[in-house]
Formats: sequence, C-alpha cells, structure tokens
Amino acid sequence: MLQEPNETDIDELVIRIENVENLESMIINYINSEFFKTPKKVTSLREAIIFLGMNTTQVIIIAQIVSYLFPRDNPAFDSYHKMSYLKHTIGTAVAATAIEEWLPEENKSDKYELFAYGVLHDIGVVLYEVCLPDMVDKVQEIIIRGNHPVVAERIAFGGVDHTDIGAWFCRKLNFPPNITDVIENHHWPKKIKNQNRVMYILSLADYISHLYYRDFLIKKKVEKPVKIYLPPNPLNIPDEVIEDIRRRLPDLVEKTIKIFKRF
Repeated sequence: MLQEPNETDIDELVIRIENVENLESMIINYINSEFFKTPKKVTSLREAIIFLGMNTTQVIIIAQIVSYLFPRDNPAFDSYHKMSYLKHTIGTAVAATAIEEWLPEENKSDKYELFAYGVLHDIGVVLYEVCLPDMVDKVQEIIIRGNHPVVAERIAFGGVDHTDIGAWFCRKLNFPPNITDVIENHHWPKKIKNQNRVMYILSLADYISHLYYRDFLIKKKVEKPVKIYLPPNPLNIPDEVIEDIRRRLPDLVEKTIKIFKRF
C-alpha cells in the first residue's frame, strides 16, 4: 500500500494503521504538535491522511516504522547513542522546515514531508549500530582524530558509509525511490540525476544540525574538532539565516521530540 499511495483506498489504510501499535496516535500527534501549528486541530486518522495527502502520509508511516529498529532494552545502546541520534535527526527535520519557511512561495515544499525525510535520513547509522555494534567504536576512534564522520565510516567499512548502508536497506525492503534518494544522497545532492529543492534543503539541514550535534556518535573527547563542510547552496540561503536556525535549534528540538513518545 505504501509503494502505491495514490492507488490506495484510504479507509483500508486507516484499518491497517489502527492495527499497528501507537501509529495512529503518532500521526495525529505529529500533525497537531506545537511545532507545526496547524490552523485546525485534526481529530481522526482519516482526516489526518486527507490533510497530509497520501505521499506525505507514506513518508511519515515509514519514518515511524523505522523507529522500531531501536532496541528498547539495551543499556549499552541507551547510554549514549539513541537520544543523541534522535536529536540529530530531529534537528535535521526541524532545520529543513525552518529553511522551507524562509524560501519564497514558489519554491516551498511540503513541510510535513520534509520533516519526515529529516527523521529518516540517517537510518544507515542505526542499522550498523544495531547489526554491527563493534564497528561503532572503530568509527569513533577515527572520528575523534578529527575526521568527518562519513570519512571515518568509509575507512572503517572499507569504502562504504551510512548512506550506502541505508540505501541498501531501502532497496531490500522496496522503499519508494523518493525516500531512497534522500537517504543515499543527502551528503551529495549534486550526484543524483533529478536534482531538486528537497534534496538541497535536506543536505543543508543536515549540515546545520551537525553544527550543534556534531559529536552525536562520539563517547570520548575529540582530539581535533570534527570537520563539517558546508554543502552546495544553490537556493542561496544567507549565512545569517543558517546561523539563526542553528541558534534556535536546541530549543526547537526539545519541544519537537515530544512527538516521539516511544523515546
């Protein structure tokens, strides 16, 4: 049903969603959250799907399903990574919507969809943390010497990083191409054939979130500052706008994280 959202019967989708733990309340809370400031309170799941549209609902549902990759009862995982990772992804989501608000009307995108992309974009990190936990320490040892996290991952994994791992996961589960593109290319939006505003917004939002949460994978004190590079900015977002979003980010993240009751 998620693979063909425009051909899906809404009432059938409502029934499926109601049978998944917490998914109905998460979608309604998502729309009605203080962060989005929706003009009219949404009270039913059917109303929520109609309000969002099927394509955006698709991304939000997949984002929630992916959250179940997090183990619930793993003290080693909880001790440093889960909340830090979540704050970085929510930081990316929040920054993406803040960039969208600044853009002129003709360049705007769906803010709910942008937010969900932000939450999803780094699922490759979760996958190797859960499936290959011993590799996390190896990656961290390379990061604390001052290397960019992507560079550290490529050294540790022999040429691949979290974007490759996340894209492999998306293709294995037959995720829609729009989600796979974001996960695979948010660090290099120029690489994809169909370049679009959404990819550039997510790339810049990821950069802004890293400015604040740049050590979100690191347990030890860094020897050198982690290198974070400004991505392509064809949307011409001014430096002062980027800095304003970065400054407001921690407060916005703390308010927005309440959407994700599971954490």
